[in-house]
Amino acid sequence: MTADFVLIYLLTISVILVAIGAGYYLGTFNLKREKYSKPPSLGSVIGAMLGLLGFVLALTFSMVSSRYDVRKALVLEEANAIGTAYLRTDFLGDPFNSQSKILLKQYVDNKASYNDKSSYSDQKIVSRVLLEGEKIQDQLWTVALSAPAEFKNTEGYALYIESLNQVIDIHTLRITQGLQYRLPKTVWLLLYVITMLSMFAVGYEFGINESGSVLGSVLLAMMFAAVVMIIGDLDRSYRSSLVKVSQQPILELQKKLQNSMP
Repeated sequence: MTADFVLIYLLTISVILVAIGAGYYLGTFNLKREKYSKPPSLGSVIGAMLGLLGFVLALTFSMVSSRYDVRKALVLEEANAIGTAYLRTDFLGDPFNSQSKILLKQYVDNKASYNDKSSYSDQKIVSRVLLEGEKIQDQLWTVALSAPAEFKNTEGYALYIESLNQVIDIHTLRITQGLQYRLPKTVWLLLYVITMLSMFAVGYEFGINESGSVLGSVLLAMMFAAVVMIIGDLDRSYRSSLVKVSQQPILELQKKLQNSMP
């Protein structure tokens, strides 16, 4: 777990505890000032607020988890596309097929480097790896365009170009899904505002009824902070520290190509 995630987790716990504490203070203050014979119960209001909070958490989690599923599917789709392109390089003829196979092996090695933990934690490394992959794409195009005219007029050449196009398109999709798509800041703001108001109401109920405990409040804060942290981790994709997208299909393809010719 990275230091920034620990900081976010502790900060979220602190925000929740402050909200509960503020509510408790106001509750005890009103209890002493009003001198209720029977303190009012806010159980139904708190239940509604916590229900809304649970709905927002579930909705937010659903948004990030669905994108996680898309990223995971794209890894398999990319591995299949690269494997197909590798097989279709034979339609180019010598020496272009050998050059393309070497470049595709390098491209797979580049993709497999995403599995390195450092590539998840350092944005500069991610950018460098992506740039190297795009350079290999350009080299693949150059080799394909250098093929003799008799190969370019064949159906096999068209199939290879189609596969190469698909490889590049999936690469773009992975960048878009993994690095560019994020939860809107307004969603994060709404989540924290509803959480703080709900915890404030819980604290107020504790105070006006002289109930609750420090341990219970801490456990409640830790529970909600853990859910928020998981949502944030899923939203960060490549830089995730807890839930990563498995690169196993790419790694399996890498092993397969290492054992092939040339």
